[in-house]
Amino acid sequence: MGALVLGIGGYFVFKGCARRFRPELRYFAHTRRGHLLNALGVAGHVGKGIALVLVGMLFIAAAINHRAEESTGLDGSLQALLDYSFGAPLILAIAAGLICYGIFALARARWGRM
Repeated sequence: MGALVLGIGGYFVFKGCARRFRPELRYFAHTRRGHLLNALGVAGHVGKGIALVLVGMLFIAAAINHRAEESTGLDGSLQALLDYSFGAPLILAIAAGLICYGIFALARARWGRM
């Protein structure tokens, strides 16, 4: 399960960096709003992908250690990040990415091609 979640997170990061989401929003192609939605799409997909990668890593760590109580999900992985010096800025970046993904998803739901 952890490898699957990790793979999905990696795909979201790849999809964001490679801008593979652009065909979903042809309505805004070559417009100012299209450039904004491209930026939101990149930041959103990468942020969501990083969050999923963290959850997948926690699932894998719990399976290796034979401690199911360690696989707490997204809230647990973000809480575990706070133990590191770079944790708070990384959590803020993930939060900003998830907000961007939410705005992107709303635009895709309204004008996108499903």
